[in-house]
Amino acid sequence: MTEVMIAVVLLGLGTYSTRRAGVALGGSVTTGPRAALAEWVLDHAVIALLVAVALSTAVFDGHQFGGWARPLGVACALTAAWLRAPLVLSVLLGAGVTALARLAGLT
Repeated sequence: MTEVMIAVVLLGLGTYSTRRAGVALGGSVTTGPRAALAEWVLDHAVIALLVAVALSTAVFDGHQFGGWARPLGVACALTAAWLRAPLVLSVLLGAGVTALARLAGLT
């Protein structure tokens, strides 16, 4: 439980730092090519942070590979989201595919 709380605090600090850096850089660089570059970096840094958290959660269980059922469910949920299915349906599809894969013996 302590490790989870440490991870939550670190994620919160990372998110807050990213937002704070955006405010600081956005106020100091307002025009020119550096402004466009700063905006591009900040936009992609947030996406990179979220993708890193999602991938590590989808693939790993602690320090070990979590098995093929979980990435399969995540891929199903992402496909549903890409096809613009409602969020609840995407989550339920991902959970259902993961459960069925585990029920079929895929770990």
